[in-house]
Amino acid sequence: MNILVFRINKEKYAPERLQEEARQLGCRLEIVQYQDLTFDFSFQKMTVSVNGHSLDDYQGAIFRVAGTRTGGYIAFRNLLIRYLLSQNKKVLNGRSYLRFPRLDKLTQAYHLVDQGLPVVKTVSFGANLSLAELKKLLKKEVGFPCLVKPRFGAQGRGIEKITSPEDLEKIYPLLTTKGLEMWLFQPFLPVGQDYRLIVLGGQVIGVMKRVAAPGSVVTNFSQGGQVLAIKPTAEQIQLAEAAASVFTLDYAGIDIIHDSSGKPCILEVNRACQFKGFESVTGINVARKLLEWLSGR
Repeated sequence: MNILVFRINKEKYAPERLQEEARQLGCRLEIVQYQDLTFDFSFQKMTVSVNGHSLDDYQGAIFRVAGTRTGGYIAFRNLLIRYLLSQNKKVLNGRSYLRFPRLDKLTQAYHLVDQGLPVVKTVSFGANLSLAELKKLLKKEVGFPCLVKPRFGAQGRGIEKITSPEDLEKIYPLLTTKGLEMWLFQPFLPVGQDYRLIVLGGQVIGVMKRVAAPGSVVTNFSQGGQVLAIKPTAEQIQLAEAAASVFTLDYAGIDIIHDSSGKPCILEVNRACQFKGFESVTGINVARKLLEWLSGR
């Protein structure tokens, strides 16, 4: 089987692990970028090539990223997915990318709640409020301390803790420069840990517990969080599989947090989730499982 893996940044671990496992499975795997694509529309004929090679040579594709931060390559990605699916090729999360071109945190919260799934309380403001107005609304709707998160972001980047109204004054210029609609506010849950469950083909394949490093508010492995292998609860499994189903995901990392009363809530859905920390602590070969799913083994 010949497989394409698309990436747009300098990510190494996942593509290289996929390449390593592909060799062992006897598959040919090529790591490419969106810049390598060429679309040619002529009269009633369309051809798509990558690095000058026809896509007819490939039977499956994995997209490690959704596109650029600006979304500049989303059209390229989705045209490619439609083309591959029309040729009966297998595309990891292909249907999800077409249904949800950009799966930001606000979109996630809406659809999860719409399907009756519990989420961490999330507030988004669609207007640039004055500092005084924002202080008042946050105190009423979220409370202090709270977290502010970018709607579009990954690996815990850009998340800040606002401990008090005075703290808000320091970050307010950044929030309004980008636009308040680009940020989400959530209550700060002082538990310091959450759970990453990986779902593949509709089923949870494993879970890891993530613990924030001392002084940090994020639990991400890439940000220094400690990871531990544990056994998932039946409730966690049910939530994770339901969340993946909402977004038509073949593969996803579902983050679940338990509040101080022990109630589980969905924190985030990641459809191109990293798996370096997950593989290292659970011993589960995610790269191989992805390729086996793609090849139908």
